[in-house]
Amino acid sequence: MSFFFDPSLNCFFNGLIREWNGWSYRSAQSDAKSTSEVEYPAGWFDIPVSEGVLSVPCRHFSTTGRHHLLAPCLMQDASGEIHPLPLQQAIEAVMLNSQLTAETDTSDTVKAFVKRALESDENMRHALNYRKADMEELFQGTLSFEQAETSLFTGHSIHPCPKARDNFSEEDTLSYAPEYGGRFVLHWYRLKKDRLYVRESQGCEYQKLVTDLIQSDERAQAWAKQIGPEEVLFPCHPFQHKVWQDSARINELMEQGAVIHLGQGSIPWSATSSVRAIYSAQVPWMLKFSLSVKLTNSIRHLQPEELVRGAELFRVLMTGKAQEFVARFPDCQILMEPTAAAICGEDGQPYEETIVLWRENPFRNGIENNTEVLATLLQDDPRNGVSRLEQRLRHFSQDYPETAVNWFRQYLEVAVKPLLIGQADYGLLFGAHQQNIVLKLDASGFPEKMYFRDCQGTGYTQLAYQLYSKEIVDMGKDSANVLEDELGIRLFSYHMIINATFNVISSLCRDGSVPEVRLTQCLRNFLLSVKSLGVRDEQCIHYLLDTPELLSKGNFLIALRKLNENTESDYLAMYHTMANPLLNRSQASDVCTSENTGQIATEPAIQYTAS
Repeated sequence: MSFFFDPSLNCFFNGLIREWNGWSYRSAQSDAKSTSEVEYPAGWFDIPVSEGVLSVPCRHFSTTGRHHLLAPCLMQDASGEIHPLPLQQAIEAVMLNSQLTAETDTSDTVKAFVKRALESDENMRHALNYRKADMEELFQGTLSFEQAETSLFTGHSIHPCPKARDNFSEEDTLSYAPEYGGRFVLHWYRLKKDRLYVRESQGCEYQKLVTDLIQSDERAQAWAKQIGPEEVLFPCHPFQHKVWQDSARINELMEQGAVIHLGQGSIPWSATSSVRAIYSAQVPWMLKFSLSVKLTNSIRHLQPEELVRGAELFRVLMTGKAQEFVARFPDCQILMEPTAAAICGEDGQPYEETIVLWRENPFRNGIENNTEVLATLLQDDPRNGVSRLEQRLRHFSQDYPETAVNWFRQYLEVAVKPLLIGQADYGLLFGAHQQNIVLKLDASGFPEKMYFRDCQGTGYTQLAYQLYSKEIVDMGKDSANVLEDELGIRLFSYHMIINATFNVISSLCRDGSVPEVRLTQCLRNFLLSVKSLGVRDEQCIHYLLDTPELLSKGNFLIALRKLNENTESDYLAMYHTMANPLLNRSQASDVCTSENTGQIATEPAIQYTAS
């Protein structure tokens, strides 16, 4: 039996295994060891299904929650016969399991979920085939910011349908999905000022930022000269331009002459890994749009409260106390989003499908070189399952284990420490998951600077309210992101530690040459060292060091239940608990068989030897 790496299988079953307790794990009975040419399972995740037992091969069991899985899955039927299953049949088999499907209300919901998972797999395979000639460079070479943003083929590494894109046609996908490397131009509209909703920051007024956008765009400059004193130019993503043509309320404004389509600009833009945020090396701002597309868990419309968060964070970081944070970490740059705008109705309320915000773009004039989003760096090579990070470190050093440990320590200092101190001393809750962390790497691939993006995911603890509310009297009024400490710290920890840092550990420890316990101990010692600095708020550090179970986002069940995470009112309903790998061994043994981590089998459900 030949086993191989399958990125879609890894995403799907890692999501299932993390969130659901209906599996058991057993070590493989074979003494065969994986080599660079041949993969063998070190163990199996056994899932009872209606036909028998589905076994998912596991090359590396990860205590941090992202296992290295292999294909194909094996099915043992009632007669004891064992046979391999293609991914589609494996997904369909496990989704017919009555215990799992009890999580939803109808069989139609399950069928729709399976369909999205298979569409995601098809999209992923299509993109990989489209870019197959680039694979060597994309996983082993030095990348620029744009190259890294357009190379995230897998997407969310623990999600059942990371590349599902509802509402995108094949033409849309080729044009606007980042992994196809396409370029496109903006559409421009003329808009009456009384139909402009704007939140702007001092020095970053709307009209100034529009001027910044068109400084190299001759067509848009010509339109700007025709704009009357009561009108403004308004940018639109080309996909959203098509959506607007079918919008009754925008068409009504067009009929009234309040909104007029001018045409397409001339500056080429490319999508970043989030799809709805776009980049051009010619412009000092990136743009983030509402897109009427369902990606992973939600329709990607910016919400009214998100529209104001960038301007609020801009004001917060201008306060004296927050400037202390900025000065303390010169190698951590928050990409500011000072201004956002939308078309609005007569009541002044923004139309969600028209929102656009400006994001600072430092990735120009050479800074974009050797700069990449953490998610791309951690992405497993679809050809062999070896992360880009591991391949790069092996390229630079013959002693991979020590290099990996040193890289992890540097990552903690450059990326995690500023974010953790930001919370502990300044009450800032940055939603720093691996797609929001961008690293500037040195010539040896080690991190030397960190950029954080996505101010919509930023919140504040009560400490922040105490520190800044005297200068910002309306803090949190419209942004709805001053959180109770317990909730804020758990969400912050999920993004920074579970989503980002635990995935760094899983990527570095894939082949077992670096024991995970060595890196979790590094992380534990790092947290203790930050605590020893005498921070104002130790709640997050205590939570990570002492809590048996951590709160983790439930992407599998969110997708299964068809929840829209952008509008879900019961936010905690989208989270579940997972065992905390940072506890010492005696503490961890108490929770290793909890209902949230599955059951560790003492006897194999299937007697099978790989050959």
